[in-house]
Amino acid sequence: AMASSVQLHSEHDALVGRSSHFARAATLAAAPLVGEGATRRALDIHRSANRAKHSWGRSFAEEVDPFDLADPWASCRRTLPPGAGGSSAASAPRSTSTAASSEVAAGPFAAA
Repeated sequence: AMASSVQLHSEHDALVGRSSHFARAATLAAAPLVGEGATRRALDIHRSANRAKHSWGRSFAEEVDPFDLADPWASCRRTLPPGAGGSSAASAPRSTSTAASSEVAAGPFAAA
């Protein structure tokens, strides 16, 4: 289907004397010259070609991505319950301890 679509695209561009980015656009531009039946057949071929080009990955959608399995940071991910938004500094609990505040400000490796 893809090879037929490319061939028709080229033929239709040549018929109308201009280049179309999309095969369907080339077919529609050539429709007055090729007739209704040929236009419908060409559009069917382009539709099949588009399915072949753009739907091939769907059969693999249910498989586990090997990169997810080998992700060294996967255990560090925090999952939120459904409906919970992302965290923000404004909604995070704050410490009122002076010692904790100075450690955060100075960092855990700051000299005492």
